[in-house]
Amino acid sequence: MASEEWVLRFIGYSLIAAALALVVVYLSMVFEPPSEVWRPLQTRLLILASVTGMAILIAWLGANLFPRRPRRG
Repeated sequence: MASEEWVLRFIGYSLIAAALALVVVYLSMVFEPPSEVWRPLQTRLLILASVTGMAILIAWLGANLFPRRPRRG
């Protein structure tokens, strides 16, 4: 049981870290566009918003993998 909890926590924290890394990478591309396609500000903000939404969903999934502890009382 303890090893299963450890695995779930590891996967959960890994998903949260991946979500944060995803946002950081795309945020850096907003400030320094890699190509001409990324030049318009609206395009950069739209991509950043969609990536942020994906990251929130990934982090939510990671947080929901954490084992639930029974409530006392």
